[in-house]
Amino acid sequence: MRAPHAMAPAGLAPGAARPGGPAARSASGVGWQQGSAPVPVWDPARRPPPTWVARAEPPPPPTRVRPRYREPLPVRVSAVVLGGVITTIWFTLTAAMAASARAYVWWTLIAAALAWVSAVVLSRYGDRGSAAGVASVASLGLSVAAIVVIVRWAGGDWLLW
Repeated sequence: MRAPHAMAPAGLAPGAARPGGPAARSASGVGWQQGSAPVPVWDPARRPPPTWVARAEPPPPPTRVRPRYREPLPVRVSAVVLGGVITTIWFTLTAAMAASARAYVWWTLIAAALAWVSAVVLSRYGDRGSAAGVASVASLGLSVAAIVVIVRWAGGDWLLW
C-alpha cells in the first residue's frame, strides 16, 4: 500500500483536505464543495457491491437452454385443402337434392349449419387445419345462397318464407 502523501492529487499538499474527501462529507454521505453540485464519495470502509468483485472463475454455463414454444397441433396446408374439398363435395350433394331455388337455399342453410358444427368439433377435438377448410368453404357456400336470395328478392320474390 502506498503512503497517504503519495495518493494526494496534483496541486494539493499531503494531508490537506481534498474536495469531496472525508472533511467535506455531509451527514448523508455525499461530498460537496460550496457552490458545486453534490459529488458521491466512495467510502473505503464499505465494501464495493458484489458486481465489482472480480470472479476467480467464469460463471457456469446455463444448465437450461431457452425453451422453444411450438404449436402442439400445427395447421397443415394439406389438411385445410382436404377439409375444403370434402366440404365442397358436401355442399354439391346437398345442392343436388334441391328442385327449386327455395329448396336450394334451405338445403344450403342446413348444410352450412352442420358444416359449422363439424368445424367446431374438429377445431376442439380434431384437426384445426381441416376445421379451417370446412369453415371457409361453408362460409363460401352460404354466401352463394345469400346471393341467390338477394337476386330473387330484388326481383320481388322472397325465397325464405
